[in-house]
Amino acid sequence: MKIRTGFVSNSSTSSFIISLSAYGNVAEVAVAMIPAREWDERDDELIEKIENMKPDMKEEPIAFASCNYDTYISKEEDGYYIDTCNNHEWDDVLEGIDEYGGGGDYGNEDRVHAARTGNQYYWPERERSATPVSYDELERIQLPSWCTDQHCYGGIGIDPSGNHICIRCGKIYKGVNKHEDTHGIHFEL
Repeated sequence: MKIRTGFVSNSSTSSFIISLSAYGNVAEVAVAMIPAREWDERDDELIEKIENMKPDMKEEPIAFASCNYDTYISKEEDGYYIDTCNNHEWDDVLEGIDEYGGGGDYGNEDRVHAARTGNQYYWPERERSATPVSYDELERIQLPSWCTDQHCYGGIGIDPSGNHICIRCGKIYKGVNKHEDTHGIHFEL
């Protein structure tokens, strides 16, 4: 039985680091995690999309929808960083978990969670890339934390063109930058 050490949280989010020797690339970690969602055909479709990605894409950060919080996987110098939901016993699903973090409740004090906002992730389900945006930044520029479409509720990220988008449906959002220019005029991003 493995015992968690370090941060332990009752958060709905979880973060941890997996040894680089446990999996061959980011895609392999994702494929190992996806069945825990128990979304049957959707899991099979997502695994197929990941397995059919070009080899160089399998090393890039990957994200996908999971229970109540998207899962983010990136390869860093000291391991695979996972920021995900806390609805599963990940020790039963994954090999090589070296270190646990505290999840989103600890914000940038949790190095795995902090690294998430510095990476551009590819969502194979959506065939879309975006960089997650912190809640503080979204508040600063007066954007919602989640898509306002009543049928979507996807998270907001920045696409490769610099647009703030809903990661799930692709809706573009424009925020107000609260920093004033030299003339004291507010401007849109």
